[in-house]
Amino acid sequence: MADLKKQASVRGRWSVRFLIFCIIAVSLTAAGIIFFIYYRYKKAGKREIPYYEQALQDLEKLCRKKFFSSGKYREFYYEFSTIVKHFLDGKTGRLFSVLMTTEIKDLLPLLLPGDAAVFSGFFSYADRVKFALFIPEKNTTREYLEFFIRQFSAERLSAEPVKNEGPLPEEPVPAPVLPALPEEI
Repeated sequence: MADLKKQASVRGRWSVRFLIFCIIAVSLTAAGIIFFIYYRYKKAGKREIPYYEQALQDLEKLCRKKFFSSGKYREFYYEFSTIVKHFLDGKTGRLFSVLMTTEIKDLLPLLLPGDAAVFSGFFSYADRVKFALFIPEKNTTREYLEFFIRQFSAERLSAEPVKNEGPLPEEPVPAPVLPALPEEI
């Protein structure tokens, strides 16, 4: 015998499923937008340190490590030349940190014509120390440290925006405070 009765249709279930799917999709999209905005503001809150400030901080940390006084000249000059290379990365926009010393010496007169001789002299001196050709002199090391501290500070002063707050003050403006070098160098 054949059943003459048709099966009951289930149309109401599809509309409920579609409605639930739409609600989930809208809520996930809203959550994604909220997370995107939240992390964007959170990321914008972090201040990026300029390259010259980072170089000054790294140089201060290097002086505090006392490599030079403990006789670790190679480590001292390796880190010192790395700091200078990262400074040149930021100043020129080129990747000096991956270049060899001979390549750096070839590029310096083109990018920094005024200070190319001092920079190339430093890199030559640092290479001789790093490859254990001789023990560095304390006076030469102190001169290089003082030169680069002045260089990094001058870069900081030239990069800071000038504030115009009216007429010039009657008393002279104090010079910026440079980090002190340790006595053992």
